[in-house]
Amino acid sequence: MKIRLLYLLTALSLILVSCSSGIYNRGKTELEAGNYQDAIAFFNDAISENPDKADPWKFMGIAHYRAGNYGEAVDALKQAAILAPEDGSVNLFLGLSYERLGELEQAADIYRAYLDKHPDEEISGRIRHRVRYLTDKAVQQEVNQIISREKSIKTEEIPDNTLAVLGFNPGNLTPRYSPLARGLSELLVIDLSKVPELKVVERLKLQAIMDEIQLTRSEYFDKDRVPRVGKLIGASRIVSGQLSQQEDEVVIESGIIGVKDGFVNYPDDVEGDLQRFFALQKNVARNILSTLGYELSPEEEEEFLAQPTNSFLAFLSYSLGLEYMDQNMYSLAQAQFDNALKEDPGFELAVKAREQVVGLSDYTGEVEPPGEIVEDFALYASAVTSAQTGQSLRAIQTILGFQPDIGEDEGDNPYTLPVVGSGNVTINGSFDE
Repeated sequence: MKIRLLYLLTALSLILVSCSSGIYNRGKTELEAGNYQDAIAFFNDAISENPDKADPWKFMGIAHYRAGNYGEAVDALKQAAILAPEDGSVNLFLGLSYERLGELEQAADIYRAYLDKHPDEEISGRIRHRVRYLTDKAVQQEVNQIISREKSIKTEEIPDNTLAVLGFNPGNLTPRYSPLARGLSELLVIDLSKVPELKVVERLKLQAIMDEIQLTRSEYFDKDRVPRVGKLIGASRIVSGQLSQQEDEVVIESGIIGVKDGFVNYPDDVEGDLQRFFALQKNVARNILSTLGYELSPEEEEEFLAQPTNSFLAFLSYSLGLEYMDQNMYSLAQAQFDNALKEDPGFELAVKAREQVVGLSDYTGEVEPPGEIVEDFALYASAVTSAQTGQSLRAIQTILGFQPDIGEDEGDNPYTLPVVGSGNVTINGSFDE
């Protein structure tokens, strides 16, 4: 009797799966024909029959995207991503849907997630371009909005614990060492961000503001222009400075400009041998914190003292790479980050910086609009479908205490599983005990 029940339930399960599969296939046919509403209806029915299957969710999301229902597309594609996290095509259409909704940062994050798992697909290079484009466009849109409402920004309402590191002028550093000014700024941002009470403005937004108002390095200490930068980016204090060189010695001067009152505080200068640059940088950061009235706890002090690399040459290459990256010279930037990693393969900052520029050597600053790249995404989506797992069948067998034979010698089940034909069910065996 137990065996009879197993076969009956197995047969019923296969019939239901076959029906669900037929509805799903009709949905795909309607999708390919451009009948998006009909396709959505079929995919909805397929999901009702088998909600744990990723493909109907994915293609319903694509149908919604094609129909211009971008919010509904996001909802369906999110569910598909949960059920089939390895299916990169889901992320591609999810990214496009966010683009259409104007959520550019979210779209860029989705594309990054795709690249994390699929860095070497044929389409991955174009996705890297898209991430760069969307990131820059999102920042520029934010900057444009800030500029447009500049007159309404009240500096007195900017929180006192906000800070921005504007940059350091390389002064009379030789061309070989002048990139150290850019590297110093980066390390200061990292170190000052370790203080919980301080809120440090992100570098990308700051750079975009500086480009927009055409602030040059020679104006980093301009008490008339710099406060405007602070007002626009929402920082109550601006850190800037200058480096000067005497043979193998370097002097680092820094200043903290108050955006609200225009007053400038000057932390103590730091000077020493160029080869001790990391120790000098830590002293600069410590002097800035002291001038601002912050003290580090023992735990913060331990994290603060950590150095990103022990190789001065690696840091020099990294700093030059940052300069190239600021100028959108991505192939040159990658070469410098590669040099840094040759000197120190464990230099994590160089690893992360390299990830931001890899594959951008032919990036022109523009990408295909969503309407053009969508066809390539659709081809990719059709080629990547989740495997049929037979979860319903296995669940029934488990409930009844049976396990199908895995190999010829397993011997765990003396009965043969039903043979499935296209649209038909054939049951071999006897219902007699």
